[in-house]
Amino acid sequence: MTRPATGRSSPGRVRVLYVIDSLGPGGAERTLRRVVELIDQTIFECRVAVLQVREGNPVADEIRDLGVPVDLVRVDRLRSVAGQARFLRYLLAYRPSIIHTHLEFSHTLGGIYGRLVGASPIATIHTFALGRASREKKRLGLMWFSLRTAHIEVVAPSRAGMAHAVTVGRIPAERLVVVHNGVDVETFKHDPSLRAPVREELDIPFDSPLLITVAILRRGKGIDDLVAAMPEILESIPDAMALIVGDGDQRATLERLAGEAGVADRVIFTGSRDDVGALLAASDVFVLPTHVDLLPTVVAEAMAAGLPVVASDVGGLGDMVEDGSTGILYPAGDIEALTQACVELLADPRRRHSLGRSGRLVAEEKFDIRKHVESIQRLYLELRRG
Repeated sequence: MTRPATGRSSPGRVRVLYVIDSLGPGGAERTLRRVVELIDQTIFECRVAVLQVREGNPVADEIRDLGVPVDLVRVDRLRSVAGQARFLRYLLAYRPSIIHTHLEFSHTLGGIYGRLVGASPIATIHTFALGRASREKKRLGLMWFSLRTAHIEVVAPSRAGMAHAVTVGRIPAERLVVVHNGVDVETFKHDPSLRAPVREELDIPFDSPLLITVAILRRGKGIDDLVAAMPEILESIPDAMALIVGDGDQRATLERLAGEAGVADRVIFTGSRDDVGALLAASDVFVLPTHVDLLPTVVAEAMAAGLPVVASDVGGLGDMVEDGSTGILYPAGDIEALTQACVELLADPRRRHSLGRSGRLVAEEKFDIRKHVESIQRLYLELRRG
């Protein structure tokens, strides 16, 4: 563990400590990185505490490169007395004015110990906390209890997330605020010059209609639905292809399913990539067949890139995709409806472009990371005044 510098905040600045479970390549982690990059450092002094290591915590190095300290404060199990004591000592050494937590362990510990050190706690929920196994349910129950009893201000990235926190977490509605996650809309702005080189690299014909999805390949993301839909999509659009960007414990299973469906040569698994913007620019339709999601930033990235979106109508996706205006929403798990939506857009370039243009405008209006940061900064200042 790196011990933080002790003492009070620099004169005139509010000391903010971000606490997050890990800094692997996930949406919450990427959003945090952009927040600490763009926050007004003349007002806020920022530091990040990470509790665990996942896939080497690559985002930690990115944050350090921005000049923001990142400390590993190891808490592998919530029941670890040593881990909790380590976390409390860390808070007492740093003495933040605000503790902003992200993800399950961080919410629990931030709620329990944040008030003890005199900090104003705030939590952003990034996922639907729906434990299935008894151990998961106990952990999540403790998280919600901590958020309730510590009187933490809770940020939900969508209306669905707010409703979930009220009904499942029993968080009072007056302590909740909706702040949409943001992406750098300029980074993902469509660049048609990228289409040819990206497709050449991936051995995709220049004119082949191309579906793309970007996800961690794990259960619940519905990528198996897209693979299952491909044979029927190909019956209508024989030269169509699908690009599956990302990695995870389900990748081998998905590759096997593609082989069994006879579409292994039409479904390309790229693994994790750091050039998602270029891959989006080379594609025609973005697909997210997830079965559960709060507000997936990859959809905002696709909209910023000017792609029409086909997405399951779950969670916060209704806050993002305007059915018939920026894309098509369909019932989660309905492979026939997924197939129909993909075929409909792949077969109609004019409609694709119209929906994509509308999506770009929505991304600029609702999902610009700079607007997200402005909203978070206002919350911090309100907390300090309160």
